[in-house]
Amino acid sequence: MGLAALLDEVATGATIVTVNDRLARRVRQAWGDRCRAAGEAAWETPPVLPFGGWLSSLYAARRDAAFGGAPAVNVHLLTPVQAEAVWARLIARSRPGSELLQPAAAAEAAVEAWRLCQAWRVPLDRLKAGNDDSVAFAGWAQAYEDLCAREGWLDAARLSDWLRGELDHLALPQRLIFAGFDEWTPQQTALLEALAAPGVTVVREGLPPASAQSVDAIAAADADAELAAAARWAADQLRADINLRVGIVVPDLEMRREAAIRAVTAAVDPGALAVEARGEALPVNVSLGAPLAAQPLVHDALLALDNVHPPFDVAPLGALLRSPFLGGAERERCRRAQLDVQLRNHGEAQIMAVTLELFAKRAECPLWMSYWGAFRKVLEDAPRAASPRVWAETLDAALSTLGWPGERSLDSSEYQTVAAFRELLTELARLEPVVAAPMRRSEALGQLKRLAARRRFQPKSNEAPIQVLGLLEAAGLDFDRLWITGMDDRRWPARPEPNPFIPPAVQREYGLPHASAARELAFAEAITRRLTGAAPKVVVSWPARDGDVALRPSPLIDVSGQRVEVKVLPEATWCGQIYAARRLETLVDDQAPPLAAGAAIRGGTGLLKEQAACPFQAFARRRLGAEVPAPVAPGLNAAVRGQLVHAVLERFWSAVGNRATLAAMDTEARSAAIDAAVDAAVAREAKRRPATLLPRLCALERARLRGLLTQWLEIELARAPFEVTARETDAELTVGDMTLRFRIDRIDKLADGCEAVIDYKTGRVGGGVWDGDRPDEPQLPAYALARGDKVAAVLFASLRRGELGWRGIADDTTGIRPLYKGADAEDLAALRGEWRVTLDRLAAAFGDGEARVDPKTPQTCRYCELGSLCRIAER
Repeated sequence: MGLAALLDEVATGATIVTVNDRLARRVRQAWGDRCRAAGEAAWETPPVLPFGGWLSSLYAARRDAAFGGAPAVNVHLLTPVQAEAVWARLIARSRPGSELLQPAAAAEAAVEAWRLCQAWRVPLDRLKAGNDDSVAFAGWAQAYEDLCAREGWLDAARLSDWLRGELDHLALPQRLIFAGFDEWTPQQTALLEALAAPGVTVVREGLPPASAQSVDAIAAADADAELAAAARWAADQLRADINLRVGIVVPDLEMRREAAIRAVTAAVDPGALAVEARGEALPVNVSLGAPLAAQPLVHDALLALDNVHPPFDVAPLGALLRSPFLGGAERERCRRAQLDVQLRNHGEAQIMAVTLELFAKRAECPLWMSYWGAFRKVLEDAPRAASPRVWAETLDAALSTLGWPGERSLDSSEYQTVAAFRELLTELARLEPVVAAPMRRSEALGQLKRLAARRRFQPKSNEAPIQVLGLLEAAGLDFDRLWITGMDDRRWPARPEPNPFIPPAVQREYGLPHASAARELAFAEAITRRLTGAAPKVVVSWPARDGDVALRPSPLIDVSGQRVEVKVLPEATWCGQIYAARRLETLVDDQAPPLAAGAAIRGGTGLLKEQAACPFQAFARRRLGAEVPAPVAPGLNAAVRGQLVHAVLERFWSAVGNRATLAAMDTEARSAAIDAAVDAAVAREAKRRPATLLPRLCALERARLRGLLTQWLEIELARAPFEVTARETDAELTVGDMTLRFRIDRIDKLADGCEAVIDYKTGRVGGGVWDGDRPDEPQLPAYALARGDKVAAVLFASLRRGELGWRGIADDTTGIRPLYKGADAEDLAALRGEWRVTLDRLAAAFGDGEARVDPKTPQTCRYCELGSLCRIAER
């Protein structure tokens, strides 16, 4: 019976029951097309339902029949969420369940095992002779059955059996057509036989596949190339005839959904991938929706509900600050983005409420603090434990107080997302009859997050020209063109995956799905036969490789009996096709406008370092303001640990002052001075980072800093007499037409009145960092030029464990023996002249707008985050 015959059956009053939602929609759409073609402006919705929806409609009809004189319905139909909550409750109370690491996952598997046992008529007694898991499940199932009997509960797994006893009270259609079913369970068969008894004509007819005129087999380079090829092929078919119905079958669609959408969109309408296309319909319809929790609106709502109590995690807090779905987001979006950057640059993975308030005031985000404070108050004022209904109302009220779902108008997809999330809150409230004890907020929120993660959401939209489906979703559908992907020998036929709660021998005996290799083979043969005949032109493909593993085509791809022609698909990408066309126009654009006279450029000597490393790097960071927020990591990052070392040394030399005083100290006095400097630096930092520098970490940092400073002072004592005359002092230097301002870590006055300029380094310092016309570390040459002719030593103080010592250049008169010397260290005056020329040239190049993508070495790009701007990888 084809689609046209099914529509004729609808016209005569028959009810059509389909194997899935997609086939039901296809028949309803075809019925609408027929009605429009007949000139009708409106028509009744045809009685076309998926099997599960049809059973639910029968239950509703039987319940309503009680108002017309039929006996009252004495059972309540549990929703799937309610039924799983009952299972979770029973499992948690049992002895085996108390030992489970993931009771929620066990409840989900138990619900599926219960459904299989009911559908295939597996007696519970057969489970008690199995392993520990099946014995435990048998106990849970018996307890579940007893509880449902006492409470008058009925679940979807047994609805079909209950309806068999209520058929006399139902107004049944004279004719029932079942379409698209590949197999029937004993439970379904029993219902259909019972339906035939009162005179209902039951027709088990699927949609017969069309006769395929050709079947091509294609080997792609890998899975991504396979999807791209299928997408390009589908686009080509539509360009030839826009009225074609084109399908792409992806067996592992759940894992490759987003990749399939990107591939098809890029092939049909690349512009739809742009940010400006938000809210526009994509040229592809995917049978499998994404988890509701992955939708940005719901993701941000759950993120906010999960981060109420301080200390706040900075990473999710930053995501909320950037969210457009909270109150005040449109008015404060720029300032909130700056607040996010400031919190990240602060260096704490968690922050206290007072720290957030301080930073929010600095960033001028009063609306954020108002909404955030009111939101937290609603949840903090809530009871510690309450019923699911109360929690649903409380969570909804809290989100409303936070201004969710935002100030701007929502597009159609976002509007449907909000409606779907509110349905989840209703599902949460419906748990009240089946939850025995009040729930804590964490339990209610955990339940809501699980519901959102498992709920598949697909916004309603107009029919798209290309359909992407899973293997089961394609059941009963026909196409004009069809491409079937993933047909390699590792995935098709699929491996058996028996349910863990039913003994494998029992599953094989009763013929349960996924129970054995023979069962999977028979199922795969039926699916393959149907799909390869579902369109006049069919393409079957497989990836030739999966990483380093070579793959072969599935032995089932020619089961239809068609002649299969194998083609090896060359690896090709959209970019590769453009380059292959050799019609590219080359435009060299590496010169920015010159820097305006008097323009304020921040960055100090870092500007010169970036210009030497790569001119584009300096241009992008200093003139475009391109920055990447600091990464958020637990503990103290390297920058903060380095700042602590600087602070300790600054405090120590502020108290001690010179080498003579240091040498005169006995061990106890020196230890006391070290402890004072360390304690003061750590205490100050702990005040700034109270959520990170907790007592234990403070103790560890004190120990680290004491050990480091103790070792370093031995190196200082080996020097000739000196006096620390400046610590963390400001300085400036004019290079080219720019004046750079910077801070020098330390300046020592030597015995002969000359100076040693010192920069503390807690990272690795290599050799030759000042050599050539593109020095790696130009800051010390700049410091030396700023201090003038009296500089006799320019030194890095390497404070890295295992590498303590001096790195730099010093005149012989200083008595300092650096571990590294430049080639011309004997004449520091001559080096200053070379440095002046080098730094002036770098500054002039920056001022003239030189912005070439010209990294000095491959290492330059390794730690640069601007690759997406300069696109050096494409070169």
